[in-house]
Amino acid sequence: MPTWFPSYTNCSSPSGYYGIPAWALALIGGVGVAALIALAVAGSWAPGVAAFLATVCLAGITFCSWWLNVRLICLGGDRSAIGAIYHLEPPNPTLDPFAFGDYDTDYSFNLLLWPFTPKHELPNSFVSNQWSSSATPALITDWPTLPSSIVPAIPFSEVESQVELILAQQSMASLGLGFTGQDVESGDEPAPQPAAGSSQHFLLHCEIEGPGMYDLRILLWVLFGVFIVAAALSLIPVIGSILSWILSILAFLAFLFGGAAITHEDASPPTTGGWGGSFNPYDGAGNPNGQVDIAYVFGRWVYDSLHTGWNELHPLHFMIKIGSTTQGNLANGNWGIPDIPDLLQNLNDKYNVINSPSTPAAQQQPQNQWNLHPLLDGCLGPEPYPQPPPPGQNIQ
Repeated sequence: MPTWFPSYTNCSSPSGYYGIPAWALALIGGVGVAALIALAVAGSWAPGVAAFLATVCLAGITFCSWWLNVRLICLGGDRSAIGAIYHLEPPNPTLDPFAFGDYDTDYSFNLLLWPFTPKHELPNSFVSNQWSSSATPALITDWPTLPSSIVPAIPFSEVESQVELILAQQSMASLGLGFTGQDVESGDEPAPQPAAGSSQHFLLHCEIEGPGMYDLRILLWVLFGVFIVAAALSLIPVIGSILSWILSILAFLAFLFGGAAITHEDASPPTTGGWGGSFNPYDGAGNPNGQVDIAYVFGRWVYDSLHTGWNELHPLHFMIKIGSTTQGNLANGNWGIPDIPDLLQNLNDKYNVINSPSTPAAQQQPQNQWNLHPLLDGCLGPEPYPQPPPPGQNIQ
């Protein structure tokens, strides 16, 4: 079994979702500024600065908690897909601890879902009405009549489980969030759209989570406590203010160095599952003969509210490499792997068994325990075992 990737986030239900808590951040910041001004007027700069920095930490903690627990909206548990690695979006950290976006250390990529090609797109008739409850039934009805320039000539029933992953879900229709879907990339501009097509291609966004934002929240909690202590130390006569300044400066330096280190805690392509720590994407193949990896992925199905609108597998739990093809073959719809629907079902069945709550109990049963032969592991009983026979002599 491939390594199970770590998860640092939770997803919220559609009914429990709310946007960035700007009012809370403003309130916390306002309290900090008021404390700084009040204490400065009283001539107590040391506790004022420490109290202000404590509120800055608290505001950061509030945002991190929203990022980790509310930002992602649950769409229906864990899901799987088979597709080709299409486009890579690795983290791009700097050494700037104030570059808040650098704390997002997830490794992202787009997966071109089987059996589609980069030219295929959801029809504009669907996209323009996709939040309507009638949109998906209409798509299913229209599917056989759609031109081959935007969808393959294959029954919708054979691709329904894959296509559903990228469609706007009715559970979120009342939230008023956008939905642009994933677009193929041609420099900074979308590729030309065929007649009846849209800018929503059959690409599924996937993210392997890094610990950046999670570790930032831990750091901010520690610094929050330090700044509170620094503010309290200023109450000590004579040396209190000096101790407060020293502790506040040390805490600030800890943020500068610790924050920079956290931004480099990047997720990366897996080494297990046939990957060896790297992906071969379609848009990086370089020429029609360039290799493109084909993957089975399994992860939590969510909508990420911080983007302009698309569904994701985030986080990925695991992924395995099931083969490869060339850029040219994939562009022509030749995936080079037979019976992909059966393979997808087979892998789903296997991983459902692996992840079943009953599996750990079954593994602990005596008949499922592994033991090494005593001659191999050196575990001797009350009677010593005889020496093995000389080389070439048959063992009776």
